[in-house]
Amino acid sequence: MGSVYSYLMSWVYPGMTYDLTPDPVTGLSERDCHAIMDTWALVADRKSIKQNGVEFFLTYFKAYPSMQDLFPAFKGRPLDELRTSPALRAHATSVMYAIKSYVGTVDDAETLAGLVTKMATSHVPRGIKAENLEVRTEILKILVAP
Repeated sequence: MGSVYSYLMSWVYPGMTYDLTPDPVTGLSERDCHAIMDTWALVADRKSIKQNGVEFFLTYFKAYPSMQDLFPAFKGRPLDELRTSPALRAHATSVMYAIKSYVGTVDDAETLAGLVTKMATSHVPRGIKAENLEVRTEILKILVAP
């Protein structure tokens, strides 16, 4: 798979060469870091970051309805109502900017680990478990949505 990816990336970034050695902490290579940053730029531009955050949470709550109950402000509320909720927009924006800070430090393992630890520490008292934060599938759904 890596060789296919490398071949495809050579079309996107002709002449670019990246160190493919995985970071011992993150497991990400220099190429991986650049791909993450470039992809995130498509989702998190200033004009769309808030709405993409709302869409992410709506997609997440639709896929995992029990997760909505972990948010007292959103518990039991229909998704159509949440779409225009100032509380969801505020939380979604906060989450998107947190992710933006992770992406911005993806090539700095120590800082990235510190940011993720800070987020995890703040979520533990709320009953949020590590598996609740595994949201890659929902992020991919949003990225490939028309």
